[in-house]
Amino acid sequence: MKEKVELVLEELIKEYLKESAPISSTKLKEKANLPFSASSIRSYLQKLKKHGLIEKEHLSSGSKPSKKALKTFWKENFENIELDLKNLEEKIIENNLYFAAKIFENELLKKVYKYDKFIIVEFEKNEFVFKYDANLYTFLKSLEGIYFDQIRNYLEYLNLNEIFKKIDLIYEYLCYNQKRLFELSQVIDIKPFIEFEFNSIKKGLNFINDILIYKNLKKVDDKWFEYVLIGDIYSNFLNLIKGGASG
Repeated sequence: MKEKVELVLEELIKEYLKESAPISSTKLKEKANLPFSASSIRSYLQKLKKHGLIEKEHLSSGSKPSKKALKTFWKENFENIELDLKNLEEKIIENNLYFAAKIFENELLKKVYKYDKFIIVEFEKNEFVFKYDANLYTFLKSLEGIYFDQIRNYLEYLNLNEIFKKIDLIYEYLCYNQKRLFELSQVIDIKPFIEFEFNSIKKGLNFINDILIYKNLKKVDDKWFEYVLIGDIYSNFLNLIKGGASG
């Protein structure tokens, strides 16, 4: 069970993300239905303020979570994130986030063979042609019976960019709210996230200053979504998470 002070901080963060405005102890008790008095909540808020976890614009104003508190909160909430893809575009725009995805079916590499001066690489639904090279043929032949996502990771690891770019045609692309990406580019160097250059972003939660970047791979029906979700730490990402406070 969470300590009372931790519960107050968690509820303050959730309410702040919904309201985008500082919250008084009375309003927090009412909105979050906390099981203790407003005076007790004020006492807990004072403790949180001393530890740099909440901020107040002035003595009589409401409280808001600090950047430190929000980063900790998102680390905990994104640990086992399950993205709610229903009405995703609407939620992305409503919460002023940026979303981009590479979508692919995880096909098996069935056969690699030489034909005239070319190498033919046959996946279950796609086929690729390379100019014949003995070393390349031997390498690709060794990948028979392996799935696309594993092959892609292998090619990235070996820096075989030309082959990677060729089979990259398997991907479909999806992105929402390019305007938000432009806004974020005024704050941080957003170049690594443009044109689906996902290789520079590690899987999981990433922070650049106050910008939150989440990368993951999710299977939906028979397709895989490799996606990035970008916004500032004060954005209400909970609206996108299944089972989230506002989802």
